Order: sequence, then structure tokens, then C-alpha cells
Amino acid sequence: SRPGRTLLNSYGPTEATVTATLGVLTPEKPVTIGKPLPTYSIVILDAEEDAAVPFGEPGEIGIAGIGVAEGYLNRPELTEAKFIEDFLALPNNRSGRIYRTGDLGRLTEDGEIEYLGRIDTQIKLRGYRIELTEIESVLIEIPEIAQAVVTTFEPEPGAPELVAYYAVKHGAEAPDPSAIHARLRARLPAYMTPAFLERLPFIPTLVSNKADRKALPTPKSARLRLDAEVVPPETDTEHTLAEALQTVLGLEAASIDADFFGDYGAHSLLMARFCARVRALDPLLPVAMRDVYANPTIRRLARALDAEKPAETEALDVGPAHRPSNLAYWACGAAQTAFYVVAGAVAVAAGQAAFDWVYDAVDSPVVLYGRALAVAVLWFLGHNAVAILAKWLLVGRARAGAIPLWSARYLRFWAAKALVRSAPAMAFAGTPIYNLYLRLLGAKIGANAVIVSRNVPAATADLFEVGEDALVMRSALAPGYTAYGNRIHLDAIRIGANAYVGEQSVLEIGSTIGGFGQLGHASSLQSGHRVPDGKRWAGSPAAETATNFRLADDAPARPVQRALFAVFRLAFVLAVAGALTEAVVIYLMNALTEGDDALALKPFDALFAVLPLAAVTALAVTLGSLVAGLLAIWAVPRLANRFLVEGRVYPLYGFHHGMQQIVETVGNSRFFNLMFGDSVYIEPYLRWVGWKLGLGDQTGSNFGSEQGQDNPFLCSVGAGTVASDSLWLGNLTMSSRAFRLG
Repeated sequence: SRPGRTLLNSYGPTEATVTATLGVLTPEKPVTIGKPLPTYSIVILDAEEDAAVPFGEPGEIGIAGIGVAEGYLNRPELTEAKFIEDFLALPNNRSGRIYRTGDLGRLTEDGEIEYLGRIDTQIKLRGYRIELTEIESVLIEIPEIAQAVVTTFEPEPGAPELVAYYAVKHGAEAPDPSAIHARLRARLPAYMTPAFLERLPFIPTLVSNKADRKALPTPKSARLRLDAEVVPPETDTEHTLAEALQTVLGLEAASIDADFFGDYGAHSLLMARFCARVRALDPLLPVAMRDVYANPTIRRLARALDAEKPAETEALDVGPAHRPSNLAYWACGAAQTAFYVVAGAVAVAAGQAAFDWVYDAVDSPVVLYGRALAVAVLWFLGHNAVAILAKWLLVGRARAGAIPLWSARYLRFWAAKALVRSAPAMAFAGTPIYNLYLRLLGAKIGANAVIVSRNVPAATADLFEVGEDALVMRSALAPGYTAYGNRIHLDAIRIGANAYVGEQSVLEIGSTIGGFGQLGHASSLQSGHRVPDGKRWAGSPAAETATNFRLADDAPARPVQRALFAVFRLAFVLAVAGALTEAVVIYLMNALTEGDDALALKPFDALFAVLPLAAVTALAVTLGSLVAGLLAIWAVPRLANRFLVEGRVYPLYGFHHGMQQIVETVGNSRFFNLMFGDSVYIEPYLRWVGWKLGLGDQTGSNFGSEQGQDNPFLCSVGAGTVASDSLWLGNLTMSSRAFRLG
């Protein structure tokens, strides 16, 4: 620009026939494409729907007027998409159409149109909208660069990165890539700075002389970083972090003082891969994304991790993996099969002997029930005794260490675990009976501790310690072993006095919760980590929080009440088991008596004589059970809930505790959840159970097949909510002595 020279900037795509806008360029104002010429109108449209955007907002440039074409020849679908009906009733628009140009623009305060590039060069990367031409314009400002084009590239699937291609002017010396990178970083935000810079002899173009992005080669250059001295790692942790970073970012060498984000241009997706790689290289380095953001260099991150690094555990042998032989693999499998066959045969023989003994008293209903009850008591005591004896004979006193997979020791561990977990005492989790069972297995359980979870160390109970008044909730997971390197690793899990373990939380081997410590719901306490005394941790991996998960112990300990509650529950279960055993014997007696004639027939004749009756009976029993089950789910919890009041604190192991257990047990049916879940019937079923659900569209996936609750009458969900599987609405807050509903 100079005096006496006028610069005009015109704009008009082919579909508008001729130039549609015109502007005068002067050094005093930003470059625009001017205002619409007579017979044309310009509108700024929403890029995704037929609507105008507010004044000053960016959008797609639309052209209307007499010069707008009728459409594309023999391409009706494209014509329909690009030439839309004039829904704004624009003046001076005899065509009745608006042409969507595919160009981005916005109206300035003086009514001119600022051109912002093409829509097809605007991308969304990691949540940011990026205009590629804006990056290209910064590159073109470099005097030595003749052409530049920016696009995306995925060095790994699902992790797109920006790559800038450029060609140097003829006769010019190629600029230093580090200088180009520094210029880009100075002019652009971090998320718009290309990760790769690729020099080409020329930029491939289409016939229209526009860059052919599809013909651009895969970048071969290394990932960009600021030109700085590479400081090598010194400690073991730094070596591990450097190796992981080099692998993820494709670096030849990583400096321990370089910033992950500032120097290497990393982002959250890459650093998530970095964290996963670190954990794969060293399982004792549980690095999380928050650690990376707080310590964005290898040196700082290594110091932070070393400060929190758990003590080595005897159980986690990170040496070479054990390589079992094929013989060991197949021999162990054959032994496991034989175990099932022998266990099944013993169970059938015991059941047959019990049936014969009870059947002998069929003439006397009182004696019959007495024998049936005796069978239930003997089964309860005998099965538990076998499980305890198996643990001590097969495993002995468990110690921290590793068991090679498919070995004889592994077989003994597996068999003991199967027997211990099959014992009927497991059904009494949360009662003193369960605590006694764990103590007989070798666990150290303190007075008044409440362990509601069944997923605690059993076959390795010697390594499980729970302090007095501690509370382990129902779905907490602490199996006491883990698999790594073809070995089963064992180590202690210690829960201090008055400690708390929340729902769906995981305690790995070698973890500890101090006295009065708390691990919140859905949290993970990893190997070697410890919740300090009196602290509350939550998250995965767990970190300190201020949230209180446990109800205050404002009820006195009642050992006698605990014992009576357990005895009553056991007596009730055994009485019901005896009654069911008696009913089965009477039913079989009647069937055998009535079937004497049928049994005298030939085998196939007898089969066809019995099948119709059996089929009708099975259908009737099935339908009757479904109806009876639904009626019980509706009536029984409602009756028990009449004795419960929201917000009131009740002591454990009392009448109200029993009523709440009835509500929870009967109100959560895995069978009906699976039957109605993931279908349009699940919401009516949940309303039947007691949930308050807002009316909304049912998609068949509003709820899954594994949801549940402590108390269905305190569950309220608004309309339109979609819940994933394994949803549990926790209406119950507990301590080791009391509970409260809310």
C-alpha cells in the first residue's frame, strides 16, 4: 500500500456466479472481504443447522441474491445440502435460496465481513477447536518459507497430533527447525503448536492449486522440543520415567529437567499413556495424572514418587516371570477336575445317606422334621469344619511370598480357597459367626469388628488383621492375593482399630489402614501404601480427602445383643432349611409312591409317561415362583420398612437392624434385575420395588441389570436419567455399632 494506490479485496465463489463482496484495504484496519455488493446479501449461519448466529459470532458465510446458482449438475444430494431455502426471507433475494459457502466468517462492528478460513480446515483436537489456516499463516510469515500446510497425524491410534509441512523458497537457506518451533510457541497457544515439523521439497496440490492434504507423507522427523541441554537420569526412578517418556513421545533421549508440556508439547492423552507405561515398567510406581500435572519434569516427578513410594513387600516378586511346563499345566488341570469329581461324589453320597435317614421317619411328621433339622445342623457344622480343616491341612499357616502357578503348592492353595469360600458360614458375613469363622481360619479379628464383605482373605486368613470396632463394607474387595509373573503373590492386609473400608473399594496385598483411618467408596489402596492413623483417603489410587464416610460411634457396644442376634439368625436359617428338607422328602415320597406303576414299565415307556406331568409341574412351579417372588418383593420390604425412620440412628444387631436387612435382602433380587434389566420393563420393576422414578422416555437402557440399593424407599431418580451397570444407591451410613438411613 502507498499513496495513489487502491487495494480491493473481492470475494465470490463460483456458485455465486461473480464477485459477491468487495472491500477496500488500508493499513489502518484489519483485512476483511468487505461488504456485499448490490443484488447480494450475506448472512452468517450456524455451521450445523439452518439458523443465523448472533451478531459478531463466527459461523458459516451464506450468500443470497439473484446471482446464486440453481445447484450442482446431476448432484441433487449436494445441491440440497449447500443450496438451502431462504428461511430468513432476505430482501432482494429473487433466487429464494441461500448458498452455504463452507467458509468461516463473522461480521465486524462496521458491518464488514472478516474471513476466518475454511470449515474443512477447522478441527477439534482434545476438546479445542483449531483453525489450521491460523497456524499456517504464522509459518508463512517466516521469510524463508514459501508454502505451509498443517494437518493431523496419529503416531498411535486414538492419539492425533498436529504436524506442520513446509517448503522453502528457491535459493533461500532453510530456517532452523528449533527457531520455527520457538516462533510457533511464541505466537500460538500450546494446544495449537504442532508436535512435528516436516520439511518437503514442495507441497502437493490439487488441480485447483490448493494443498492436497491426502497426498502429504507420513512425518519422519522427531517430535519437536525446545533446544536445550539433555540432562540424563541419575536415580532408578528417573531412569524408569525417562524410558517411559522416550517410548511414548518417540524421543531419542529425555532430559530430566525438560517440561513435559512446555518443552515436549505433551498433552493429557499422551501423559495418560506415559502413566500406564510407567506402571508397566515398575508396578511399585503408581503414578497418576495429578502427579504429572503437579510435577511436570522427570526430576520433580521422581522425587515426588520416591517420597511416597511404598515399602517393598515380600509378596511382589518383580523378577523374571515363572515359566511353568506343559506337564505342570495339564497335570494341575487334571487334578482340579478330579477334585470336582471327588467333591461331587462325596456330596451326593452324603445327601443320599441324609435322605435315607430322614425318609425312614416318614410316618411321623414330628420325627421327620427333627431329623431334617438335625441334617441341616450337621451340614452347617460339618461343612464349616471341613473347610477349616482343609485350610490348615492344605495351606497351613500362610506366609507372605509367591506361589508358582500350576505347581503342587498352587493346587493346594486353590483347593483350600474353593472349600473355604463354599462354607455356609460365608453367608453370615457381618455377624459374629462370620468373625468366628475367620478367626478359626487364622485371621486376627478384634472385638466388635464388623466385616460385611465376603471378599476378604480366607485361605490366607493368617495374613488378614482387623482391629476392634473396624468396619469393612459389603462390596469391599480384599482377596489377600494377586497374580503377577505367573505367580500367586501373598502378603498381609492390615486394618486398624476403628478403621473404615467403603463400598466397592480395593485393598491390595501389603496395604494398611491405620487406626481410625478411612478408605472411601470405590477407592484403591495399592500394594505397600498406608492410610495414616486418623486420615481419610479416597480415589484410585487413593489420596487424602476431607470427606467422612463413617457414622460416628454414638451407640454402646452390646456383646450379648450381638451374640443373640447371631444365634437367632442361625436358628432361623436352620429351621427353614429343616422345613425345606422335610418338604422335599415328602414330595419325593409321594412321587415314588404314585410312580410304582410307571417304574414297572420299560425305561422309555416310563420316561414318556412321566415327562408330560413333569413338564406341566415345572411350568406351574416356575410361573408360581415368579408371581410369588414379585409379590414378596413388593410386600415384605414395605412391611419391614414400616419400622424404620429416615435419619434416626439405630444400634446394630437389634430389631431395627433385622428389619433393614430384610428390606435390603428381599429388595435386591439378582434374578429379577437380570430378567428385567436393559429393557423397557426395568423402570416399572424398580417402581414396583420402591424407587421413585420420574416419567420419561424409556430407551431400553435407562438402567442395567446390576443396580441395587440399601433401602429402595429412599431412592429417587429424575426423568431421562441413564444409569450404567453396577449402580448402587447407598442409603445406609454405618459404624461398627450403629446405622442410619438417608
